[in-house]
Formats: sequence, C-alpha cells, structure tokens
Amino acid sequence: MKMTLPDDWENIDPAEDGRPKPPADAYICRIVDVSVSNDRLRLNLDIASGDYAGFFAEDFAIRSARNPQVYWGLQHSVPINFADPARGHFYKRLFKRFVNTLEQTNQNFHVPRDYDTDMFKEKKLVAQVYIVEKPGPEDRVYQNYRVAKEFSMKALAEGKVPESWIEDENGNRRKPNEPRPTPEPRNDDLEPVDDVDIPF
Repeated sequence: MKMTLPDDWENIDPAEDGRPKPPADAYICRIVDVSVSNDRLRLNLDIASGDYAGFFAEDFAIRSARNPQVYWGLQHSVPINFADPARGHFYKRLFKRFVNTLEQTNQNFHVPRDYDTDMFKEKKLVAQVYIVEKPGPEDRVYQNYRVAKEFSMKALAEGKVPESWIEDENGNRRKPNEPRPTPEPRNDDLEPVDDVDIPF
C-alpha cells in the first residue's frame, strides 16, 4: 500500500528511545506503596494524571525486568523518629504536615491516633519534583527524581507550590527550561604542551 509522509516531515524531531521523561515540576501523585525503614515512612509515588500519568510504574517495570534490585524512580520519605532528643519535635511537625496534606487532598480521609501505614496507599498528594543530574560514560547524563516537599491540591490551585529545579552533582541549580551548561574540559581532554611552546 502506498503511503505519504506528513507535510511537515522535515520539521519533526524523532522520538527518543522509550517514553519521554517528566520534567522537573509539580505533579498530582498517588501513593503506590508504603514501607517503614530507618525510622522513616517511605513512599513510592507515581504521577496520577496528565501526560506523564503512570510513568514511574512503567519505568520500574522495564528496569526491574533487567535488574530486580532497582529502586522505584520517585520516592518520598517522612521521618517518624519522634523520640529523637534533638529533632523529635521537628519530625513531628514534618509528619503532621504530611498528614494534613493527605487529609486536605483526599475527601473523607482522616488519620486516627492509632493507624496502619497501609491506609496511605492510593491516596493522592501534590509532589514538588526536582531532578538531580549526574554525568555518565560517553557524555550521557543520568537523571534522578527527588521530592522536595508535598503539598495539597488546594495549594496547587492557589499557585503556592514553588517552581522546581534541576540540580547538578555539585548542588548547583538551574530552572527546568534553562539549557544544561557546557562542561569544562577535564585535564585528560587537554592537549599536552611541549617545552618549545612555552613563551618563557
């Protein structure tokens, strides 16, 4: 069967391998799984709506098929070591913010004094997601997703979620729409200088 390429064929960028990755941004997420480790409540999150819905579940299925030891791609943790003598009160405040966020976002949801962590599964929250970039071999750049803070749907609607960012391995930040800086050449990339080339 004869076919015709689209009129704007020359202006179309080819798709990258795999599904396009989410940029650093605020996302409505659902809590896929909950565990407790090292005095922290650990949450596996996935994007619940929009163009990138289900991205991290799909990403984990692909990566875990190759390596069963991989971690979930978007995690968030909340400290629960309330007995810590130095930071226990601060941890209580962080946990209360997390609970308030869930109660404000999920209709008829309330956390009782005695609770089971499984009750957090499938609940929604807004995650401020930023990206940490690390250089890899052959000029590749690896991206790790992190959650800076959780917010309620109300905060998102009122524009109270701060802009996310991209961070390099040295902690330098840039806006998501800013290009990646050109890396400076390493010492092994520089050409050696002969004695005859030195002007003194």
